[in-house]
Amino acid sequence: MIIEGAVAQILENTKYVFFSKIINIIREAANICYDRIKEIPCLTCPHKPAGTMSVMANLNLSLLEDISDDMDFCFKLAKEESVIVLSGCVVGMKNWIRITFAIEPASLEEGLNRIKAFYHRHSRGNNYKFFILVMEVLLLFKLFKHLCSLSEISP
Repeated sequence: MIIEGAVAQILENTKYVFFSKIINIIREAANICYDRIKEIPCLTCPHKPAGTMSVMANLNLSLLEDISDDMDFCFKLAKEESVIVLSGCVVGMKNWIRITFAIEPASLEEGLNRIKAFYHRHSRGNNYKFFILVMEVLLLFKLFKHLCSLSEISP
């Protein structure tokens, strides 16, 4: 009863412009989330969110090298990128994730950037891992050449 009275009071005494502003902020965040998910190959969002503060995205595990399911994806994402999303299996949707966008747009963008970086590290046929290996070999070669020059030994 107390809550019902408080809600009625809040609705009566809050100006329409406040609600309009909040709806626009949430709509902007929904658009950012929906559009940015399209940039992450392992995620598909079949419907643009409307009337919610989160979106469900399908997880394509065939594009990921070392991720076994949605729970594994969520745990590794949290550990590696400090981004928390809800595993779909929690709500009966295996290999889906729920992303909440009821946050500041800049934080949402950062979180989605981290999810994209996570995808690139874990994607099948990952060129990133090969690039890191090549860079390490080049650095070792430079170090070897430098050490040889110090001791006047030719490589």
